[in-house]
Amino acid sequence: MVDDEGKKLMQAFQATGDSETGRRLFALYRDPLWRFLRRLCSSDADADDLSQRAWMRLIEVAEKNSYRPHANATFKTYLFTIARNLVIDDGRLLSARSVHVDVSSVAGSLQAGGLAPDVEADAAKANIEIARALAELPYEQREVLAMWAEGFGFDEIADIVDAPRNTVIGRKRYGLEKLRAALSEDVAEGVKNG
Repeated sequence: MVDDEGKKLMQAFQATGDSETGRRLFALYRDPLWRFLRRLCSSDADADDLSQRAWMRLIEVAEKNSYRPHANATFKTYLFTIARNLVIDDGRLLSARSVHVDVSSVAGSLQAGGLAPDVEADAAKANIEIARALAELPYEQREVLAMWAEGFGFDEIADIVDAPRNTVIGRKRYGLEKLRAALSEDVAEGVKNG
């Protein structure tokens, strides 16, 4: 299904420069873009910075009248491609070794949903373990899992990362295998030391 709303909003924003249209576009994609970037970055601050840079780049594209939507690609694909390129341009974010999990940020990102304190504590611990395991993945696998978590299909991810579909499928499979193994190791280590 092609994302007509995002395309229409971007085309209208490009044509008119209307700030209300820009706000609607931002409101629609702000959270998914930030979550994607947060999964690739070491901190909320890095995700905030890259998100802001992606939106600024999008405004520049609109000002230059250079947005040309592709018939079979969504606006979300276009926006995430911009964001991914910014991550790549900032080479320090590509190394799995450069990603250090900000534990307080991950734990604080949980929404208080009226859960029992012990359930919330378990969820926070699981989130921290998942974030640490994700940080250990090679960048290519991490980015595929981040896009997959945001609802992108294999073809869309392949377009964004400019790789064959089967390569994307392999990166997801190997990433999930490594993630499962890392989580199993963390859980086993906790049981062994506890």
